[in-house]
Formats: sequence, C-alpha cells, structure tokens
Amino acid sequence: MLDAVFLRMNKFGRLINCGQISQYDGAGYAIHNTAKINHLSLTFSGFLYFDYVARFGEARAQLSAWVKAGLIKEQITAVEGFDNIPQGFAGMFDGANTGKMFVKVRHRYDMVSTPHAM
Repeated sequence: MLDAVFLRMNKFGRLINCGQISQYDGAGYAIHNTAKINHLSLTFSGFLYFDYVARFGEARAQLSAWVKAGLIKEQITAVEGFDNIPQGFAGMFDGANTGKMFVKVRHRYDMVSTPHAM
C-alpha cells in the first residue's frame, strides 16, 4: 500500500509510519517509488505510540470530543462465535479487519431458557 501512497502525495507532503503489524513475523517487503520522497520533498517519519505516553490523557479527551461531534466514525469488524476466535485473531494480522476486531461470543446463560436447563 505504501508504494501507492507515494504516487498520490503532494509536494511537501508529510507521511507518518506507526505499527506495521503485517511485518511482525519478520517477513518484510521491498518499498518501491521511494524516489518520490526526494522529487516531492516529502517528510517521512516513523514513531512508536509509547513515545507519547505522557500525552495519552490529552489525546483521549480530544479524540472523545471528535467522536461525540461526529468527526470520527468508529469502524468495527466482528466475527461471531467462540469457534471463530482463532479466525478473528488471525484476521488482525492479515488485514481482514477494518477498525477494531471483535469476536462476539454468546454467554452460556443466554443460550438456555431456564437456569435449570444447564
């Protein structure tokens, strides 16, 4: 995806890079179109969210305000059922989710009509 991003950048654009969960297993990939960094005078910076621990409270307040104002919309991917927990977990690493990944598991008491049926 980064290769395509380089081709869409404006002059003096800024890119930030955090995460890269797809490469946690050590299987990296070659980045192409990096000449655009120079041709467009781009700024390309990486960071770790741990670098900003001291500002988590500030971020939480600002992001909450944006969510309440409708400026940020939550995106959730959900799979259903206890048996699909492995699929849901693995999906986070292969791009199967958009936003938060949830596995909806029904509580056993929700599946019985009376407490005596257990």
